[in-house]
Amino acid sequence: TAKLFWDASAESLGLGTVAPTSAIDVRGEAVFGSGTDGLKLSYSGGNSTGIIDTGFTSTGLEFRTGNSFAAIIDASGNVGIGTSSPSSYNSNIDDLVVYNAASGGITIATGTTSQGAIAFADGTSAADEVMGRIRYSHDVNEMDFRVNNAEAMRIDSAGNVGIGTSSPAVRLSGTVLTVDDTSTAGLELTNSGAQAGEMFSDATNTYISERRASNLIFRTAG
Repeated sequence: TAKLFWDASAESLGLGTVAPTSAIDVRGEAVFGSGTDGLKLSYSGGNSTGIIDTGFTSTGLEFRTGNSFAAIIDASGNVGIGTSSPSSYNSNIDDLVVYNAASGGITIATGTTSQGAIAFADGTSAADEVMGRIRYSHDVNEMDFRVNNAEAMRIDSAGNVGIGTSSPAVRLSGTVLTVDDTSTAGLELTNSGAQAGEMFSDATNTYISERRASNLIFRTAG
């Protein structure tokens, strides 16, 4: 078996093959670099426009563009974009770290009638795939939040908020908060972490209460 083969007619080099199918065809393991360099991708006159390298760090795989650092996969498998040390961040949420010394962010772009989402899964079955989710629907311009594989809250295109309902109430003007439940739905008001008051409705009545043995005061213009 040939270890090195040059196909003059196709101007192709084969390593471990006598039938190279590209300019350089390697069949088997290949080692690039000498501890200080990696695989360099160049354009026009040998200028380095991209580098995949392990020489700049002995504990990760680094990617460079224009000979400047761009991203890394470190020894723990964490990915850093704009930072060479993603594992320096909170150990519970450092699998992917995006850093920018100025303003930074991640954009999820989809079509005008499509949806963009971030899902939180704890398995691969139908329910476990979306136990938690934040989703924006561009066709109706609404955002919904999913908890325990069920929708928990929705903000519609008018800014109305629905908790326990996917159809927040609509008024003639302004925005509203709608809280819905099959038994009792309400709002709890707290002060310094202690229960202060509540507003809730059951199937029959609506209640407004002060929970501190104090006064329940209604005010207008003052």
